[in-house]
Formats: sequence, structure tokens, C-alpha cells
Amino acid sequence: MTRFWEQLTPAQRRRVVTRLRRSEPTTEEQAAPIWDGLGLPERNALLFGSGLPREARRRFQQAEETVASAREESAAAAP
Repeated sequence: MTRFWEQLTPAQRRRVVTRLRRSEPTTEEQAAPIWDGLGLPERNALLFGSGLPREARRRFQQAEETVASAREESAAAAP
């Protein structure tokens, strides 16, 4: 198991992307930050199990919404 997305083999990357797609459409570019933000149990589930656990998916979606909101606020505050 690796720490960073870049350390995954091409086959492992395809497997992770495929399993992430089960919850919603995902590209490799979208999967990289998801992978880097996951804990060991979630990474293990993506590589060797059935996919990202429901609770982890929910937490990640909340984090994505927070980041998107912060970006919008930052863009609105920029001169």
C-alpha cells in the first residue's frame, strides 16, 4: 500500500478509479486528491475490497463541498 497516488501502479490506479466510479463518475485526476486524503482502512478497501465505505464517501463529499465553498468565497473576495 502506498502513501501517495503517484506511487500506485497503473493497474492499481485503474482499480481505484473503477471502485470510486461506483458511487459517482470519477476520473483519474479526480481520484488522486481523493486517494491522498483517505486513511489506511479506506485505501485498503479501494485496493483490495469492494470499494470506498459509505461513511468515507459521505465524509469526502462533505470535504469537497467545503473546499468548493471556500473557493467561491475566495473568488468573490478577489478584486
